[in-house]
Amino acid sequence: MQISPKVLDKCIPVSVPTMSGHTLADIKKLPAGGISPQRYNVGLVNSLDYNTSLTNKNKAEIDMIRAKYDLLFKAKVIDYYLGKQIVF
Repeated sequence: MQISPKVLDKCIPVSVPTMSGHTLADIKKLPAGGISPQRYNVGLVNSLDYNTSLTNKNKAEIDMIRAKYDLLFKAKVIDYYLGKQIVF
């Protein structure tokens, strides 16, 4: 079972949500986790809400990356037990 990084990029954002329930495509649409820097700059949002929003966006991106590598690792474990050569 060979899974290339290109295949992961195509299948993961659509099919695997992060722990927060969002896909990578959803996350990338958000400017700063839902709060735009312009709203913060004009004073419509306080710094705590803006930083919390950025932190949540970063955590969601990290969760997505972790899910990609977890899938890749599990695929390599399956390859090992099927007796296939493990290629990175």
